[in-house]
Amino acid sequence: MLTRFNPHPFLLNKVYYDLGNATRSDLIKTESIIFSVMKEIILAVILLSFWFLFGCTYILNRSYQDPYEHLNKGDSYFRNNEINKAIKEFKKAIEADPNFALAYNNLGEVYAFLEMYKEAIHEYERALEISQELSEVHFNMVISYILLKNYDLARKHIDTLNKLGVDTKILINLLAREAMKPIH
Repeated sequence: MLTRFNPHPFLLNKVYYDLGNATRSDLIKTESIIFSVMKEIILAVILLSFWFLFGCTYILNRSYQDPYEHLNKGDSYFRNNEINKAIKEFKKAIEADPNFALAYNNLGEVYAFLEMYKEAIHEYERALEISQELSEVHFNMVISYILLKNYDLARKHIDTLNKLGVDTKILINLLAREAMKPIH
């Protein structure tokens, strides 16, 4: 006697006709095999769905690095005078987004703090390749060029700041005062 729930009532009849002279017990065995295969398929689909949903979410979360998170950590380390950690975080921000101009700028600021002005200028130039309109980068370039006594390039960036609408009186005074100092 067939008392199980059969989600496919026509399947059993089709199997009966295909088997020809099959007995009722043959049909029950066939039905049992069909249901066990269906359960395995459903279980496999459920497991694959969970693996895909949770696996992809895990992979995406691990592989994505927020450049602003690294920038903020770098700024915090820099303020706390943890220079090596700051450099690492700014480099991670750049790795996460190679077009993140502020990360290049902040890395340049760390190099300038370390009196590595050529390295600082290199990072500032990389920032300006991405965005010419970042006034803080031009400001940092002015300071670095003044400290390297390259007053012509400092003046060039002061002019750019003027075009960007930045008040440059303090920078002009600094440039004039530094340019007037005697060379030792």
